[in-house]
Amino acid sequence: MMIGFTYLFRADIRDLVKILWARFLYWFDVNKPQLPVITNDHQFTVLLAAKSDDFSGAFRLLHDDLVAKKLCRSNSYGLKLNIHSVMPQNSTLIIRYRDMVVAAATLIQDSQLGFPGEKFYPGEIQELRQRYRYGVVELSNVVIDQAFKAHQLGFFHLFIKYTMNICRRNLKSQALFITINPVLQDYFKKNWGFVNMGPNLKYNSNPNSQISMAVCDLRTFQRRVQLHKIPSKDYNKNISLFIRKRDNRFRYPVKSEGQRINAVMTADMIEDFCLKKTELYEEMDSHSRQIFLEMFLQFFGPESLKNFIQTEVTLNLKEFRLPVDTQVAIKCGEQFYVGAIRDISQSGCYVELPNELLDVKGTITLTFHLGQSELRMDAKPIWRNLDRNSKYRLGYGILFDRPLMDLQEQINDWQSTTCKTKVLRAS
Repeated sequence: MMIGFTYLFRADIRDLVKILWARFLYWFDVNKPQLPVITNDHQFTVLLAAKSDDFSGAFRLLHDDLVAKKLCRSNSYGLKLNIHSVMPQNSTLIIRYRDMVVAAATLIQDSQLGFPGEKFYPGEIQELRQRYRYGVVELSNVVIDQAFKAHQLGFFHLFIKYTMNICRRNLKSQALFITINPVLQDYFKKNWGFVNMGPNLKYNSNPNSQISMAVCDLRTFQRRVQLHKIPSKDYNKNISLFIRKRDNRFRYPVKSEGQRINAVMTADMIEDFCLKKTELYEEMDSHSRQIFLEMFLQFFGPESLKNFIQTEVTLNLKEFRLPVDTQVAIKCGEQFYVGAIRDISQSGCYVELPNELLDVKGTITLTFHLGQSELRMDAKPIWRNLDRNSKYRLGYGILFDRPLMDLQEQINDWQSTTCKTKVLRAS
């Protein structure tokens, strides 16, 4: 018995020494993973756009790329964006070379607007919703400055590392998908574990222009990252260390309890990009415009709408449902349950609670955190979600007994802190 224990103990020590030695070699460049050269260039910085110049640089890259591909007409300001670019639950990722934006992408969460990729793959994305519910995100509009096109794969490495970490630590997402040129399928499969979903499709009149959809299960990828701790010729293990490594070039947003939004655009910035420098607002369909105005009203107040609704003063706006992710304790009579709030407004919220536990005619008390505040609200369940095709798991629509006035204060707090960034510790 003692001999077996001693052997196992020594085996653990040997494994620990092996891992420490491998880490020593890695940090001192003795056995550096063979990654694209650009991934080790410290003149690049990866972060979320927060200033007007950041967004302008990203939108200019997208405009130039689409014009070159003959997918849109040029405009006088040289900018291109869509409604997803200005919604607070989405983020614009940028890569700076020194002080110049040289690559950009948009990280999109599911919402009432859906995903851009649904234009091509509606059935496949609905299948993802059924499998992962609220935990699906899309990496869209990936563009790279023409001067750096030769380093495309290196930029994908930087974007994917940033996206994987922000999905895991901030958004707690479960699946990431991207629509790409089919020639990149092997790259995404070999390096990041993406699998193809759906057929290759044409996306314009050019017969050589095709796209495909690739999906990564983030939980599976994270397990793979944790397992591969030692550098070797195995590319998966090299990628794992690249993801895990602490890197000052990657600046991640500081998020509070429950926060799933990236509310960095001011009212002036949104008006500037949607009305003055592009025709985005005029190009929105009625459904998109309704959601856009509801968001604008919630974040910036009724006075801010005057430039948008001069001809639409009779528009019937509803409360904007703010995406959040926070646990909630539910007191129902003498029983206590634990669920999760997935979206919230001043009048109510949606609580994910798979089992049919609540009486839709009864009164309940919710206790939850938003940011630094602990909130306690008396409420009533008013409807039950039994639709298994919904983006949320089964749960309840909740109506508060009184308006949640703290919500606007919390939004203001999130807007003031979202521009702050941090460097993640090595995981």
